[in-house]
Amino acid sequence: MNQLSFSLPPTFGDWAHLAIATHFNQTLADEAEVMKTEGGEQRLVALKRMRVGMRRLQTAIAGFDRAIILPKAAQEKQLAQVTQALSNLCELENLQVTLQTHYQPHLPPAEQPALRKVLKKLKKQCKHANKQSHKELRSKRYAKFKAALHQWLQAPAYSPLAPMPIEPILPDLLSPFVSQLFLQPGWLVGIEKTNWEADIPPSIPVKSVETHLALYSHQLRDLCQQSQQVRDRMHLYRPLYGRAYQTCEEDIKQLQAVLSDLQDNLVLTHFIAHVLGNQWSAAAPELTRQLARVRHQAWQAWQTLQHRYLTAQMRSEFYLTILQPGAEESPNGTTPVYLSPQRES
Repeated sequence: MNQLSFSLPPTFGDWAHLAIATHFNQTLADEAEVMKTEGGEQRLVALKRMRVGMRRLQTAIAGFDRAIILPKAAQEKQLAQVTQALSNLCELENLQVTLQTHYQPHLPPAEQPALRKVLKKLKKQCKHANKQSHKELRSKRYAKFKAALHQWLQAPAYSPLAPMPIEPILPDLLSPFVSQLFLQPGWLVGIEKTNWEADIPPSIPVKSVETHLALYSHQLRDLCQQSQQVRDRMHLYRPLYGRAYQTCEEDIKQLQAVLSDLQDNLVLTHFIAHVLGNQWSAAAPELTRQLARVRHQAWQAWQTLQHRYLTAQMRSEFYLTILQPGAEESPNGTTPVYLSPQRES
C-alpha cells in the first residue's frame, strides 16, 4: 500500500500524477517475473497483477487526460498492444488452470483422452501467447513509453484545468461512464417485457438459459467490459469518497466478477468445441454437464444482480452517491491514502 496523503484536498493535477505513478510502478514491479519463461503459480500471480496494473494505468491516463499534457510516446494508445498481449496470455493460462484444477480431477477415465487433447492445444497456444507478450514487452514502442512516462513523472506538464480542486469535478468525471453502463442493452437479456412498472421484472426459466446465451452472449460481454471500465474509474477516486461509494464500487466488482465467470465458461466451452468438434458433447458427457452446471450457477447469480440494478431506487442511489464526494478524514485531518491496486484483480 502506498502511504501518500495530502494535507489539503488534492487538485485535479495532483491526483493525476499520484494515480499514474502508482499504477506505473505496479506494472514495473511485476515485469521481471512476467518475463520469465517458467515460474508456475508465482509467475501467474505476477502476470495477473501486471495485467491489472497496466489496465488501470491506461484508465488513469485516459481518466486524467483533461489535466495532463503527455508526450506522444507516453499516451494511452501506446499501451494497447502490450496490454492486449498480456490479456490474451492471462486468459489462456486461466483456461488451462481451470481445466486442470476444476474439471480434469472429476472426469471419468473415458473422457480423459479428450481433455488431454484440449490441454495439449491450450498449452501450445499459451506458449505462442507467451512469446508474443515477451515480444511486446521488449518492443521499442514499450521501451519508449516507459522512458517518456518516467520523464513526465519527474517533470510533469499540466493543462490549465490541473489546479482545479478534484472534489467538485468528480461527478463530471464519473457520471458519463455510469450512464453508459446503465444504458447497456445487456441489462435486459432474459427479461420478458411484460410490465415495465414492476420493480423486479419476471425472468426466463432455467431451460431457456442456453438459448439466451447463444443469442445474446455478446451483449453480456459488452456489459461485462463496461462494468470493468466503471470499476477501474471508480477505483481511481475511491479515497475521495466515503463508505457509500465503496459499497457501490464493491457492487460493481461483484457484477463484473459474475459476468466474467459466465464469459470464461462460454469461452472455455467454445474452445473445447473448436478442438474436439461440434459433436464433442457425445465424447465428453460429464464435462458437458459440469460446464453447464457452472454456467447456470453464474446465470442465477447474474439474475440476482440484474434485478437489483433494474430498480429505479438502486440506480438513483448509485447516482446520488457519485454526486456527493467527500472522504472521511483520518485522525490527523488529512485526506485518506491512495490505495495501491497490487492485490486486486
